[in-house]
Amino acid sequence: MRSAKPGSYPFTVPNFNYRPLMSVIQSRLRDLSSMKHFHLLPYELRWQAGPDNADDVDLESGCSLPRHVVTLMFASDATMLASFGNTKLWPLYLFFSNDSKYRHGKPSLKLGEEIAYLLKLPDSFKDFVLDRSKKNNMSQPLHTHCEREIFHKQWRTLLDDDFLTAYEHGIVVESPLDKKKRRFFPQIFTYTADYPEKVTIACIRNLGKCPCPRCLIPLVDIHNLGLVNDHKHRTTWKRVDSQSHRKKVSTARKLIYTDNKSINSSFMEAKLQPQSLVPTKNAFSDRLSQHGFDLFPMLVVDIMHEVELGVWKNIFIHTLHILESPSSTTGAIHMLDSRYVPELVGSITCD
Repeated sequence: MRSAKPGSYPFTVPNFNYRPLMSVIQSRLRDLSSMKHFHLLPYELRWQAGPDNADDVDLESGCSLPRHVVTLMFASDATMLASFGNTKLWPLYLFFSNDSKYRHGKPSLKLGEEIAYLLKLPDSFKDFVLDRSKKNNMSQPLHTHCEREIFHKQWRTLLDDDFLTAYEHGIVVESPLDKKKRRFFPQIFTYTADYPEKVTIACIRNLGKCPCPRCLIPLVDIHNLGLVNDHKHRTTWKRVDSQSHRKKVSTARKLIYTDNKSINSSFMEAKLQPQSLVPTKNAFSDRLSQHGFDLFPMLVVDIMHEVELGVWKNIFIHTLHILESPSSTTGAIHMLDSRYVPELVGSITCD
């Protein structure tokens, strides 16, 4: 059944609390205690220009200042604030990978910067939709779509024009250590989140036909995880924020906002379902793809959610229980250990 008033309507979610990224970055670069431990020069060169690429191809005209990269690592995780009720807090943190991993391993140093408190749709949104659709309830696909929309709207606010200018041209900051000016280029390295947040960031479907945020391996082939062909497929079938990818999303959005097609119509499924895409314009793609940024590689493995507290840990513990059961082969648990712990070659002499 079609809505009584089809089309799109603006809905405002108030009280989005955030700190502009550039103010946080510049504050860190001007802080003497932080810059004492900041790594500006890498210890090993891993990149070399090709025969047709000049080293100064992207240099600012007339600028001879030293150039450095400020590497940004984002992390977010929605948290329940009470044992009863549904009150949540969704903090977004920023870390700088210019700090060493040993300093990152000390929570007492408080290296993480609180950037924003992300918002979800309020309860009033349901009344807003029902008032215009004249229906008895709101469909789950529509609600999920609007949740993705508000998430990426908030990220568009964070990735403002000041950040884009610094991303492309850098910012000049005088070091508090030696009083010399340097040009710093902020670069997004990683975004750590659990799987439900990852699919929102990547704009793909939760456990869809291609459930991985980084590759296009079908769900039916997930059982091949760890095999030789699986490793090859992750490389050859990796997700890329290409022009064709963005065109599919743009076409789907036109069907929704111009032709008034439903979120889960057959037209939408035909265009988006094969790669588990969704009709949401990604904020990272929208703001940074013009500068060569590909959003998918930044979605790294989250050890805490995916291993330490995740399903993988439960599967591994269950496997250990099977190997230690009386019906298993004697010494099966030691056979498992031998597969993961290499033999020590040679000997160790202790003085």
